[in-house]
Amino acid sequence: MAELPSAADYFAQAAHNEQVLDALLKMLVPQQPGYADWALVVAFYAGLHYAGGALLKDHNERPVRHATHRDPATGGLIRGRADLVSFHYGKDAAVAYHALYDLGTQARYQPLYRTFVDSRDTLNTLNLHRFNLETLKTHCHP
Repeated sequence: MAELPSAADYFAQAAHNEQVLDALLKMLVPQQPGYADWALVVAFYAGLHYAGGALLKDHNERPVRHATHRDPATGGLIRGRADLVSFHYGKDAAVAYHALYDLGTQARYQPLYRTFVDSRDTLNTLNLHRFNLETLKTHCHP
C-alpha cells in the first residue's frame, strides 16, 4: 500500500503547481488565451495542496472531500477541506479557497465556461485568481 503524503509533500506539490501557474500566466496565456481555463485549474490545485499541507502539519487533519459530508457508516459529520480552512485559518483564507475552488470547478466541468477565454476580463480574472492563491498561501503556509 502506498504511503500517504506528508505535509512537506503537499507543500512541494503546491509550489510546483504555483510555478506551472506562473509559467502559464507569463508565457502561454498571453500568446494562447485558449489555455486560460487551465490556469484556473492549476491555481485551484496549488491552493488545495497548500491547504492540505497546512491542515496536516498544523492540525493533523487529512480531509478527503471539499465539502462536509456524513459518514455512511456512522452518520456522523466529517468536515470537508473548505470548512476546515475556514475554521482553522479564518475568513480571508476561506474566501480565497472558495474562489479558487469555484472557478477551478467551472473551468473543469462547464463547457460554456470556455467562452471565458474570449472575454476581455480574462486577464483581470486570472490576476484576481492569482491573488486568491497568494492569500490562501499566506494563511496556510506563511
